[in-house]
Amino acid sequence: MIVCLGEALIDLFASPRGRDVDDAEAFLPCVGGAPVNVAVALGRLGAPARFVGAVGNDGHGRRVLAALESAGVDARCVDRRRERTGVTFVKVARDGARSFLFYRRDTADTALTAEALAGFALDPLEGASWLVLGSTALAAPPLSEVAASLVRRATERGVPVLLDLNCRRHLWRDAEALQRAMRSLCDAAAVVKASEDDLADLGLPATLDALRAIAPGAVPVLTLAERGCVADVGGALTVEPVRLAPEAVIDATGAGDAFVAGLLVGLGADGPRATRSRWERALALGNATGALAVTALGALEALRAPWSDAVREALASVERSGERATR
Repeated sequence: MIVCLGEALIDLFASPRGRDVDDAEAFLPCVGGAPVNVAVALGRLGAPARFVGAVGNDGHGRRVLAALESAGVDARCVDRRRERTGVTFVKVARDGARSFLFYRRDTADTALTAEALAGFALDPLEGASWLVLGSTALAAPPLSEVAASLVRRATERGVPVLLDLNCRRHLWRDAEALQRAMRSLCDAAAVVKASEDDLADLGLPATLDALRAIAPGAVPVLTLAERGCVADVGGALTVEPVRLAPEAVIDATGAGDAFVAGLLVGLGADGPRATRSRWERALALGNATGALAVTALGALEALRAPWSDAVREALASVERSGERATR
């Protein structure tokens, strides 16, 4: 069971595509929030997943819950709260680049409490094979306190933690606060995934060496957008991207979350201790799911069967690898 912790939101995309938020004719609602995106993608890929977080007792919250449940994600550790579900207005340019306008003050996504966690019908880490979260889980209490507690419990139980840096500078008082949170999470993580933009937000060069330096005890994975990805798995391992025609790129929202889901499915039961060849296949699956995500508006719209050729081939390669490992 892969446990995903953190924010659940609704992204409101300005329509027609390319319009500014203040010039939009309409807004298209899509389920969002990085850990929700990862959980739904995992469920659609056939992996057992659980989401731990909070939504408002409103229409947006019900939309999030419906997406989780339709993907087969365990939503028993989702708190329904009086605070409203957070929303983000999104402008998507013609080349897929995005800009955001956030409405997340005093919203449900940061309001998950230790008391709510203790009141769930099951332990959120029951049967967990991974705990997945991003830095945004530490941006505001009480969610930050819950996240720190779950990370400690996962470490004590030997559950590996995957940290997606997923830097959002606007959520932090200053750069130093962001850096402190990153250090605390990196110390506990078995795998740390970052984009070049994440490292830039931390004032670091966009290199694997820089990621190694902030997470010396973890497997560092650096995504390079259309250039693929690189990881340190007993030495640097570069995996080529899935090539897309420029006109196929619609919206980059959720590409990193789809990458994380593909990576976790690819690693399977081996987890972070997988062989180098297994890691290579898992990274290739991450590239394939990440590439597929950008071909439709919204983080999750394209991530569903029938899968693209690249995803099917990467899944088949992972399955063959798993079969050989069990012989």
